[in-house]
Amino acid sequence: MTKSKWFAVDPGSTKSGVVEMSNKFIVEARIMENDALLSMLKELDSDCLVLYEDIFAYSNRLGEDVINTIKFIGVLEHEMRKCSVETKAFFRWQVKKFVFDQYRSVVVPRIELKIEKKNQKNNDGKDRRPSHVYVDDRIVVAAMKSEWSIPTPKPGKKSMYNLAKHSWQALAVATTYMNSL
Repeated sequence: MTKSKWFAVDPGSTKSGVVEMSNKFIVEARIMENDALLSMLKELDSDCLVLYEDIFAYSNRLGEDVINTIKFIGVLEHEMRKCSVETKAFFRWQVKKFVFDQYRSVVVPRIELKIEKKNQKNNDGKDRRPSHVYVDDRIVVAAMKSEWSIPTPKPGKKSMYNLAKHSWQALAVATTYMNSL
């Protein structure tokens, strides 16, 4: 059975992006200190679902921020199990692949510009083909604006639902989950 209330989280080393969803609608987005986020999530009942972006082993060097993010994810999982709150993790590559596959008309032109700007070529000298590996935070924002019909705010104004920074990625996690149902 699908839970009606979700909290999608893009974990960070000290702050995390959070989107609250109810019956598949965005309620609110925010950036929260990790301690405050854990306190809030501990108050949830078992009728809620916590979705989060997990970290997948990759070849990049592990810096202090990544290590602290991994530690926070472990604490998040542990605390949710103690509270009997269901969790579902999505790796970043899964979210990026979903965004690439579902929003090609938004994503591919941006990726082609990125490839052209960086002059990235295959061994045969032709431009590389667009793929999910080129999806970055800005491309995720563009895709989520398209999916949820969120206009770009005027300069100095906040985005609809208070979406900012990592809460856009949290929204992408929620959207990935919603489309998997």
